[in-house]
Amino acid sequence: MESNRLLVLSQRKTQRGATGFSLVEVMIATLVLLIGIVAVAQLVPVTINRNQLNRNDSKSTVVAEQVLDQILSQKIGDTTATINLDGQNFVIQIGGPGAGATGSAITNATGQVGVSFAGAAVPGYNFVLFDPNNPSSPGIEVRLGVITRVAGAGPVSKRFVVGAWRRDNSQNQTFSPVIFDGFVQR
Repeated sequence: MESNRLLVLSQRKTQRGATGFSLVEVMIATLVLLIGIVAVAQLVPVTINRNQLNRNDSKSTVVAEQVLDQILSQKIGDTTATINLDGQNFVIQIGGPGAGATGSAITNATGQVGVSFAGAAVPGYNFVLFDPNNPSSPGIEVRLGVITRVAGAGPVSKRFVVGAWRRDNSQNQTFSPVIFDGFVQR
């Protein structure tokens, strides 16, 4: 009988020890989980901002590439081109009949050719594209620089440097310009 009593008491101790976690353990686990959730939640705004920056860079890249493609399809003697983007038409200068550089200043400061966005834009060699679906969004400014080589009666080659970038003045952000350049020869 005494041995049955000891057996019952030992089973009760085993059952009591296996009842679960203590309140302190649950509170510590909840605190660790809460710290992890707060850390992940802080990454959400950063991710959204980076996503917007990448979208701006992508749109600027597409615009600059489309502008250059449309300019390169013009005849070498043409001095203007009509650029069609998102259903909007822009008439820009694509170099004159004489030799030399025209349009936006062409830079080589970083070892790569580029268009200067410092200072005012040169009239006729720039435009701003606004999203027709969201007119309140910041526009993409496009600038063009042209270098014309002339021999004899007219131009024999033109180099076009197209830069595009989005300025978001509402957030005090300036994005890096996207630069494309191309040549036309006779």
